[in-house]
Amino acid sequence: MTTTNRPLTAKQLAFVDNYIALNDGSKARIAAGYSTVNPENMAYQQLHNPRVLKAIAQKRSKQVERTEITSDLLISKAWSVINADDTPASAKLQGIQMLGKWLGHYVERKNISVSTTHVLTKLEGLSIEQLDALASTGDALAIEGQTEDIGPL
Repeated sequence: MTTTNRPLTAKQLAFVDNYIALNDGSKARIAAGYSTVNPENMAYQQLHNPRVLKAIAQKRSKQVERTEITSDLLISKAWSVINADDTPASAKLQGIQMLGKWLGHYVERKNISVSTTHVLTKLEGLSIEQLDALASTGDALAIEGQTEDIGPL
């Protein structure tokens, strides 16, 4: 039997059930009986296992059929609550934000800070022409004679 046809283990099945219930990979992994060490990374791996993903999709599909709760229904209900006269302004704003997330209008952003010391050291030996080329393109590889990429500025 190939690995793609092999049935899920008892723990993998428990992970699938818990993931459907909790919608949180780390918590689902712990609830399924896996180690509590590094659950985020392990859940990430589990959620990239094609067999596990297939099982989650099948369970979700059955759940939608059973409950008749579709994305369209959720969006419609949320929109009704947002537009109801008796809904407080703070709840309306929260509902609008939730709809925006559901519909993919918000992008998760992460701040990354980098020390510029390395970049400044690389720039010190450049000529004015090389600095102009770098400034106009933002690409360190555009500098003639530059062999190491110092990344975009």
